[in-house]
Amino acid sequence: MVPLSPYKKPYKDGLALAIKLIYEGLKVQSLSDAKHIIEAISYFRLKAYFVPFKICSNHKNKFINGTDLSDIINLYKFDIELRGLFFKYISRVEIFIRSSLDQEMTKYTSNPFWYLDSKVFSVNKKADVVNTVLEIRKYFIRSKEEFSLHYKSKYFNDFSPLFNELPPGWVAIELMTYGQVKTLMDSLSDDVQKDVYPKIYNKFDIHNIDTFKNWVDLLHGVRNVCAHHSRFFNRNFQAPTAIKKKLSPKVDLVKTINKEGKTSGDQLNRLYSVMAVVQHLNKTILSECDLGHEVKTLIDTFGIKSSILRSMGFPLNWEQEPLFFGK
Repeated sequence: MVPLSPYKKPYKDGLALAIKLIYEGLKVQSLSDAKHIIEAISYFRLKAYFVPFKICSNHKNKFINGTDLSDIINLYKFDIELRGLFFKYISRVEIFIRSSLDQEMTKYTSNPFWYLDSKVFSVNKKADVVNTVLEIRKYFIRSKEEFSLHYKSKYFNDFSPLFNELPPGWVAIELMTYGQVKTLMDSLSDDVQKDVYPKIYNKFDIHNIDTFKNWVDLLHGVRNVCAHHSRFFNRNFQAPTAIKKKLSPKVDLVKTINKEGKTSGDQLNRLYSVMAVVQHLNKTILSECDLGHEVKTLIDTFGIKSSILRSMGFPLNWEQEPLFFGK
């Protein structure tokens, strides 16, 4: 293990960093514009978009000959639009999961305050549930939403003496973060999960609990990347289980490359696999999802090269995938 050393790099302003990039081979049409862009976006955030345009030469990072700052900004803007598009479709699934969870748990327990019922949760997840309920309580007390104010002015719950100010699940779930919803789902006892989860995942045409949990985890991670405006296009994501069953075998997936430079299986941890999950889930609950065409429009609009698409896990003939372009 390499020993740690104290961070001693000096501060550099936008101008100094622009000059550094020029030294590394980047074409810059206007030094003042480059300074402004770097200071507006931050060098560290922008640096994530340098990778497709760099080569290693004599152990020093240099830009591929002819690379212009506008190429990097174009990719950066493409990534912004891509994140927004995925967030739109993931939001639809998230809302459906929230609604379905509350409906099925209320029916299962015959208790609108099911999320306050310790009996439905695993004993070893008690601390997680308590912390989550305390956070929900904090949000509810502060909430100025009309439905919150209406409930607080008229009702209390007689189910939980400790949290008698908290509302029924269908109100509380509107105030929860997706992370809090997921914590409650993960904390349900095995018996409750076995009974309730199929009633939710069958609506998505998913056929086992492990795949459902895997996809919920995946969407949570992808959603957070979108919400925090992080680099999106070529990120490594959690590989979704059973996703190949939803894809056509006639469209060859991008292969992973091992240390010896040989192919070693399908690359399922990139955006293409995420896109397949999001497309499938949206089509099953809403019967319509034009994600494939919308992504293609973005690719065409920003002129994204095949090498970058490959880093996103997109096969060469991805436009022949029926999941995205079928009738």
